[in-house]
This record gives sequence, structure tokens and C-alpha cells, in this order.
Amino acid sequence: MNSLVNLDLLSVGVMVAVTIILGFTVYFNNRKSITNKLFLALSLDFSAWGIINYFAYQFTDINVATTLIRIVLFTATIQSLILLEFFLVLPNENYVFSKINKYIYIPVGVVVSALTLTRYVFLGSLDGKILGNNAVFLRGSAWLLFVLFSGGSIIIAIIILFKKIYKTKTSNNGMTIIFVGLVITYIFILNFNLILPMVFHNTQYIILGSLFMFPFIACTTYAILKHNLFKLKVTETMLMAIALLIISFVEVVFSNSVTEVIFRSCVFLFSALFVVLILKVVVREVGQRKEIKELTEVKSSLISLARHNIANPLTALKGYVSIFQEEMVDETSQRKLEMLDAVGRVTDNLVSIIMDFLDVSKLDDGHIKYSFSKTDLETLIEEILERYKQKIALKNINLIYNRDEDGRYIIRADREKLFHAVGNIIENSIKYTKEGNLNIDLSSDKKKISLKISDTGIRILPSTPPKLLEKFSPTRNKEEADIVTSGLGLYFTKQVIKAHGGDFHIESNKEGTETSFYIELPINF
Repeated sequence: MNSLVNLDLLSVGVMVAVTIILGFTVYFNNRKSITNKLFLALSLDFSAWGIINYFAYQFTDINVATTLIRIVLFTATIQSLILLEFFLVLPNENYVFSKINKYIYIPVGVVVSALTLTRYVFLGSLDGKILGNNAVFLRGSAWLLFVLFSGGSIIIAIIILFKKIYKTKTSNNGMTIIFVGLVITYIFILNFNLILPMVFHNTQYIILGSLFMFPFIACTTYAILKHNLFKLKVTETMLMAIALLIISFVEVVFSNSVTEVIFRSCVFLFSALFVVLILKVVVREVGQRKEIKELTEVKSSLISLARHNIANPLTALKGYVSIFQEEMVDETSQRKLEMLDAVGRVTDNLVSIIMDFLDVSKLDDGHIKYSFSKTDLETLIEEILERYKQKIALKNINLIYNRDEDGRYIIRADREKLFHAVGNIIENSIKYTKEGNLNIDLSSDKKKISLKISDTGIRILPSTPPKLLEKFSPTRNKEEADIVTSGLGLYFTKQVIKAHGGDFHIESNKEGTETSFYIELPINF
């Protein structure tokens, strides 16, 4: 094919490709929105009008050409109807149409559209000439009705859009840009596709009808990219899809034989179908990510609520219980002291469960930030033991703390989180040891520090330890059913030790009478 002759076909193909991709991208972004649905309908009608408008003037058979021109008028009427409805609902997701719109305007539009397919609107050409100068078109008796309805709908649509722009009281937004593009597009269409052919009998510019859509399409695309019109999140995918279809269509235009035209046309159609499916998948994935992000934000809000409205009051209650226990020991009966002890234990358990949940939630969301500094692990362990000294004494647990006096225990760590992590292990051992020993062994070599915490608490099987490091891990065995636990403490410890470049694992002897927790941390300071 001669490339210059087919530049008009190239312009049609490019505009149609851009319009279709734009329409489906907007639609898939929110398929429930009435605005998006009407934009897709408008895009498809624009595309159909451009294609049929081009081919209507390629046939020498006057009957075929006349039929196609009538279809062009039909799509133009539908286009004006959809355009008005689109700007009426823009930018709402839901809209209730008035009775006048539903029972008068739309039915009139349907009737006028049907008339365009008959001789009542367009009769044909006087001398059988369709394209070029001196082509005299014969108008039917309902021609004026077509002009009034289509032209009136476009004018009203422009007025509606102008009012919406005025109400926003800003000239720098997406709707203003669309307004400018729309006005320019219909100035071209009315002049070159209506006034010139019908008044001056010049039809040579009609085949460029699709090119006249460029201002509207270009302005709409710019509004989407610059002003986030329709709140699209897949603009990069949309642009790549448009580029793919344009390249595919260019190959069709510049084919050198009928066989190449057929083959490349099939490739173009399959490419278009593939692009639509890809856009659908990408938009769905973006929507799911948005939902996940919203759920994460809700979760964060709930966690913050739990910390302030549940954990803090419980911590205060825990403090009051401690004060009562210390100050009223001589004045209160043994029975009441036992009740206070029970309240204290329940409060401790609830605070521990809530804090574990909050810490693990922040950990999983990636909201925990580590602040590494010089830390003495030996001093840290001694502070942890001081915190749990009273609990160890109350349960008559025999604490055995061994450490290598010549060891080196200075590391680079987040002291607060490491304190919490090691504290979780010691608290776990105290909780599950009704009587017996709690052994802590601290040593080091040139590369690492080794910490072993062993207890003779409730029996576990050799196969059980790995499960204790999972979230919501099961209790050690059925004997501990009366112990309340979140099942998150050791999981948190594992993640913290891992963030410090260390290793954490659990072992049990064959009899299941001793559980050992091993921590290894690199000496990196």
C-alpha cells in the first residue's frame, strides 16, 4: 500500500486504539461506577463512529456507502445521548436519573437514532458522488429532528460540564481540561462533518473524523495522568497498551500485500483482546492492593486503640494490685491476699497477651524500627532477672546463673527489643515451671555470644520445640491447659534475634523433662 494514501487510515487506527484502551482502563478501575460505565460506552461509540465514518467513503457502490453513512449518523446520535448522560453523572459513582431523563429524553433519543437508519434522515447522494467537492447529499424529512437532538444534546452536555467546573471554583482541574478538548473536538466535527458536506457540498475531510476526536482524547488522557481523573492507578500499563496497539496497527497500514493485511489485522485484533484482558487483571490487582492497604490502616488503628484503651488501663490495674499487696499485708486476711494474687496473675496474663499481639502486629507490618547501639548483654540479663526476681521467689524456683567471667559480652543491638526478646524466654520458663530449676548459662568466644536458658518445667516431647516458634503456637502439652498464653512471645523473640543477625532455637531432652532455649549473637561491635 502507498504509505501517504493510508496516513488517514493510520490516524483512524491510532485514535481508535487510544480510545478503546482509555475506555476499558477507566471501566476496569471501578466497574460499579455509573460514570465509568458511561465513559466506556462513550469510548466504544467514538471508536465505532470513527471506523465506520472512514470506511463509508471508501466504497464506490452508492448503496453500500449510503447504508454506512446512515450507520455513522446512528452512532453520532447515540454518541450525543451518551455524552450528555456522562457529563450529567460525572464524577459520581451512583446517580439517580430524573423521570424526564428516563421517560422523555432517552426514548426520544432511541426514536431519533432509529430514524437515522432510514430514508427519513438521509436519502443519499444526488449524482452518486460520495467523496470530494460538489458531492450533494439529499436530506430526508426528519433531518432537522436529527440535527436538533444531536446538536442540542452536545450543547446541553457542554453547559452541564461548564456549570460543574464553575461550582468547583477552580480553573486548574481535570474537568476544565476535558471541557476545552470537548469544545475543540465538536467544533471540528460540526464544521467538517456537518456544515461543509451539507451546506458547501464538500466531503473530502469527512474521512478524518477520527482525527477530530484527538483534542478530546488527548485532553482526557492528560486529565487522567496529571489530575488523577477517575483515580486511575494503572496509567503506566495503559500507556504501554496504547503503544502496543499503535505499533500493531502501523504494521497493518504499511502492509505490502493482501495476505500481510489479513495476517497483521488478525495480530492486531488478538493484541487488542490481550491488552483488554491484561488491563482487567492489572486493575483488579491494584484494587486488591488498595483494599489490603485500607485493611492494614484499619488494623493499625485497632492496634493503637488496643494499646491506649486496653493495655494501658490493665497496666495501671496491675500497679494498683502491687501497691495493695505491699501495703496491706499486715492488715488483710490471707483469703483476701490470695484473691489479690489471683487478680494480679490474671492482669499480668492479659497485659502480656495484649502486648505480644501488638508487638507481633507491628513486626509483621514492618512498622518496628531498630535502633542499634553499644549494649552489654551481661548487664541486660541481670536487669531481666531483677525484674522477674519476685516471680521466681514466689514459685520457689531454683535459679542457677552461670557466666564466663572472662567472656566478652559487648554487642551492637537494639537494647529495648533485645531485653523484651530475652525476657520472653525467661518469663516462659517461669510460667511453665511449677517447681524445679531455671538455669542460665552465658559464654562467648571471639565471634559470638552464646546464651542458654533451661528449665525443668512442664514436659514436652522432642518433636514439639520447633512448633513453639510459630505464631499462635500450641502450649507445651495438655498439663498446661490452665495457663493463659498468646502463643506469640517466642515468635517475637525469634524475629528479633534474627534481625540482630543471630540464631534462636529450642531443644528438649529425650525424656522431655528439660527444655533449653539457645541464643547465639554475633560480636559485631
